Amino acid sequence: MHGELLIDYATYRRMELNEPRPLIRLIVGRLFALFIAGSGVWWALNGAFTINSVYAVLFGAGIIGLQEGLLALTWRLQRRQYAEPVRYEVTNEGAAVHSSTGTKRVEWANVARVHRGRHAWSVKGEFGALAFVIPRAAFTPEDSRTINDFFLAHPEFAG
Repeated sequence: MHGELLIDYATYRRMELNEPRPLIRLIVGRLFALFIAGSGVWWALNGAFTINSVYAVLFGAGIIGLQEGLLALTWRLQRRQYAEPVRYEVTNEGAAVHSSTGTKRVEWANVARVHRGRHAWSVKGEFGALAFVIPRAAFTPEDSRTINDFFLAHPEFAG
């Protein structure tokens, strides 16, 4: 099956947060930042207004900004390769990504795991190294179901 997609920042962000670990880190980081910022506001409202409460609010806001800023920075560094539509190919032999920077292929024999996320499939090679991410939006709903069923029919990709 073949699919093609012009990747924008929103699609890139969903692809990067497709894995459970980065998403959990983002959620925990935001909860921690909310706690720190909330503590600063609490100190400012219920006690003597000190510079520590201002630091706590700024530190909490900085944590949230840092996470999104790093994601935006990686997008800025890679957006040239996504200036043209990226073509994805999934066959019984393997998968391939054709972009303006070249073609990357992986055979299913060299795949250790495929994470079936909500927005994309993360194809991991040997030793858990990420080979590439295939966004579901690149395919029609019927093709997306067929590809998902292919991964479900191969338990060796479950990790």
